Amino acid sequence: MSAAIADAGLSPSDVDGMVTFSSDNNPDVDIARHVGIGELRHFSRVHYGGGAACGTVVLAAMAVATGVADVVVCYRAFNEAQRPALWCRCARHPQ
Repeated sequence: MSAAIADAGLSPSDVDGMVTFSSDNNPDVDIARHVGIGELRHFSRVHYGGGAACGTVVLAAMAVATGVADVVVCYRAFNEAQRPALWCRCARHPQ
C-alpha cells in the first residue's frame, strides 16, 4: 500500500479513506496505523471477493465524489505467507 500511495505522488497522511473486501479480516485501523495513515473519514467493505473488485472502486469513487473523503485507497491485504497488500489503487478528489 505504501508503494501505491507513493506512486500516486501522495503521502500516507493524504489518505483519509480506505475500502476493502469483507473477507479481509485485517482491521482497517491496524493497516492505517502500520502505513502511517491518520484519521479516516471513510472506510467500507464490499462483500465477497473476485469480481467484487469493481465494487471497491465504486465505493471509493462515491466517497470522493460526495466529499466524504479526499483520498481513498482500495486494497486487499490477506495475510497469506506474510505478503504485503496484493493490490492497491489510490483516488484523489480533483482540485
